[in-house]
Amino acid sequence: MYELSRIQAQAGSVNTDFEAVSAQEAERIAAYATSVRTAFESESPEFGYNPPSVKLLSDSITAGREAYAEDQRIKIANLFGAFCGHAMVIYNQGVSSRWIKSKGDFGIVFTRGKQQWVVFPINRVFKHIDDGPEYSTYEFFMAVHELLTSSTT
Repeated sequence: MYELSRIQAQAGSVNTDFEAVSAQEAERIAAYATSVRTAFESESPEFGYNPPSVKLLSDSITAGREAYAEDQRIKIANLFGAFCGHAMVIYNQGVSSRWIKSKGDFGIVFTRGKQQWVVFPINRVFKHIDDGPEYSTYEFFMAVHELLTSSTT
């Protein structure tokens, strides 16, 4: 599940395809995001949960992706994906959101009115590492923001 998907919620329906993340999993996601922010703040004091910071990470992925060993690939995808997801939640505060698991993958459900959008930022970072900058983490981040803030949705 690398792509953004859109789900129309039915009145009174319960989405059974997702399970809530545990408190421990939520803490781990937040800790990963915080560790990335802390690591980059020393180099860039403006680093935070914002588009320029996600762009910096995305450019870093593009620059180093071919040299990553398998363990680095997994670590970077999880850390940067957690950061990107947390940044999506923070940057789109006007839209209700929650972390979920679907088939073992961590994602975020954004809900506005009767519409839901599901994104998988960690999977997207894996896709960026594996398949290149045409799957830019930054472009994904901005596309999600545009979708969530569009007045036509």
